[in-house]
Amino acid sequence: MVGRRRQTRFIVPSTVEGRLCIREGSLVTHLPVVLLELSSDGCLIESQEEVAEQAEGELDLKIDGHPSRDEVRVVRCHASDDRNGAYRIAAKFVGPVSHHDSVFPSHTN
Repeated sequence: MVGRRRQTRFIVPSTVEGRLCIREGSLVTHLPVVLLELSSDGCLIESQEEVAEQAEGELDLKIDGHPSRDEVRVVRCHASDDRNGAYRIAAKFVGPVSHHDSVFPSHTN
């Protein structure tokens, strides 16, 4: 079976918490999130709030003590089967907020 993923994804072995800041016009919503999976072009995060597909914003994480801040676009959001009330959010990296902000090598050029 051929999967839809083009990039290798990594399951995050420890808890990496952060926040997703979604912009809707002049309104910014800050959502606490947990990073579940990571690849060079996107990630899977979990939140207690549902997020609309195609919503855009900033994902702020701290990975191994290094802050990372990337622009993301929500690709999918669905209720999680694993945890009551949580949502799984698939997000695509659009780029770093600035060239100093991302810990992901593909975004620092």
